[in-house]
Amino acid sequence: MYSKQELSLLRKKFWTKFGQYMQPLPGEAGKPVNWLNYKTGIRHLYFRMDADNNQATIAIEMRHDDLLLQQYYFEKFRELEKVFEQTMNEPCEWEPDITDEGGKRFSRI
Repeated sequence: MYSKQELSLLRKKFWTKFGQYMQPLPGEAGKPVNWLNYKTGIRHLYFRMDADNNQATIAIEMRHDDLLLQQYYFEKFRELEKVFEQTMNEPCEWEPDITDEGGKRFSRI
């Protein structure tokens, strides 16, 4: 097990390295992008990045107040499943109905 200080240092190193890796990749308009806080421009659609001492994850989350619209967006993404897998060279986890700690339902890829 790591101490809190060691864990904090590992997280900091990970996110620093990730930022350095992603920095040269331009955004859609060719301008620099803060990939850690990437704004999708679509309400209720978020890119989430997380890392702990076991794994690092990147996810697309749909958190729409209208569950029917949320399901609709999820199914539209599902149509692109083969594109996702070909791009990442591995399968994605498709989670259509998740509940967070606050009881709010959302979908995640």
